[in-house]
Amino acid sequence: MYKKLVIVIFSVNLFLFQPFFGQMDANKDNLKYDSLQILYYKNGNIKEIMYLKNGLKEGTNTIFYTNGSVKSIQNYQNGKLNGWYYYFLYNNNLQYKCFYKDGLLNGKYMEFYANTGEVSQTGQLKNGLNVGYQRGYGEDGFLTTEKYFNKNGNLEKYSYYLYDGSYIKGSVKNGKKHGKEVRCDENGVITTIFYENGTPIK
Repeated sequence: MYKKLVIVIFSVNLFLFQPFFGQMDANKDNLKYDSLQILYYKNGNIKEIMYLKNGLKEGTNTIFYTNGSVKSIQNYQNGKLNGWYYYFLYNNNLQYKCFYKDGLLNGKYMEFYANTGEVSQTGQLKNGLNVGYQRGYGEDGFLTTEKYFNKNGNLEKYSYYLYDGSYIKGSVKNGKKHGKEVRCDENGVITTIFYENGTPIK
């Protein structure tokens, strides 16, 4: 869907921004003007398409692999990443997508398995730091990990799940296990361990 979308976008951009069309000139004076810039690989395939406004990247920027398939789709405002960022593998599968604001990771992100394209991890970022819940999944969609980060990006809670029904749940303080950790085995037997600054309390 994203690749079809970008083809439509650039079919419009190529029409609107006719003043410059071709290989980027190394002369920096040419970058002072609003222009559509297209870079090429030695084999003649397009390497990157971007639009410059006052010499800074603006709008949708697309980077390609040497075979012509899309590598990444980025969005810029005043030379900084703003909006959704998509990264594709060489096999055309989406590897991850994330959201930028003023050049920093902000908002939701998702990672995907290379071969199946299924979701492998989801989370939330604020100014480049994990906040809220980060969840990991098996290729079949099974929830394998769940972590909670506070507003400062510090890990506070963790949970690990296995297919046999066993799990581990606990809390963290200052990067170390702290408080109660609950462990449940495949038979439903629960064991509780208490930690203080990473050390089990007897």
